Amino acid sequence: MKRARSIWLLATFGVAIGALLACSSGSDRQCTVGADCASGACNADGTCVAVASGSTDGGTSLGDGGSTTGSDGSTFPIDASPLACATDGGALGHDNVPIAAGLTATFEVATNETVDTAGTDNGDGSKTWDFTVSFASDQSVIVQTLSPSGAWWAPDFTTATYASKLVQAQSTLGVFDYGANSLDLVGVVSPTSDGVTETELTYATPIPILAFPLHMAQTWSTTSNVSGKLNGVTALYSETYDSKVDAYGTVKTPYGNFAALRVGTLLTQNAGAVTKTRTYAWVTACFGTIAKATSTSMTNTGTPGENFTQTAELMRLAP
Repeated sequence: MKRARSIWLLATFGVAIGALLACSSGSDRQCTVGADCASGACNADGTCVAVASGSTDGGTSLGDGGSTTGSDGSTFPIDASPLACATDGGALGHDNVPIAAGLTATFEVATNETVDTAGTDNGDGSKTWDFTVSFASDQSVIVQTLSPSGAWWAPDFTTATYASKLVQAQSTLGVFDYGANSLDLVGVVSPTSDGVTETELTYATPIPILAFPLHMAQTWSTTSNVSGKLNGVTALYSETYDSKVDAYGTVKTPYGNFAALRVGTLLTQNAGAVTKTRTYAWVTACFGTIAKATSTSMTNTGTPGENFTQTAELMRLAP
């Protein structure tokens, strides 16, 4: 049986897709893309995300380098001129990462490339990741968060907030519930239903892709049975997601530079054979996930290493 690659997106990558850079059209809107706003972020209702006080360059001026410490002892990077909004005391809370249906953003997507996911050590605990390099496989991709309204699968996922592609090279959609404390993966579906080759998989236990508030050294793990139809065939298998906020620093993307937390997730899928895939997502305030790297998968042969260099897919925010 062909296994579903339920690799979380951006926001996430993808991810968890919280990159609020483009919104639905309308004549009374302040913005349609993030570039229309001083903050670089456009809300779903067409209003610009406010620039936090102290901002001098179209982003939040949080200080002159180093990091800020939250009340829980967590730290969040401070870039001299990040394209990012304010954080919540050094962490990323639910309200710092607004995610909704009806958003679109442009990403540069590279496949099967060698990438530096470790980043450069800045000597103060933070790192810098430079994802502005062009790759031969690069494609400009419009990433969307699709509304459940009217979707064929909607009656079976009544808590769904939106759906979006799990892997850009495939049509399969992840179904997500953006609750008060987490962004949960609740299902995997095909875009359309033909009754023969459709996919509709349900997670018995929702998978928290992002758990709020996000802060350094935070960890969470969830195992869930997945059941339903995969390409028209009855499927039953299990997945375990082990996640950790393991690094912070400055992420350079084609869109701009961001102060971000890195969320690392190891997905272990048991469908007879055991397949492991590691994903890194770089998450920042207001924009959500602005870069995501997914390793090549390993089946019954080991585990993709931390700070892997061979990627199956690399996504980074673009103008």
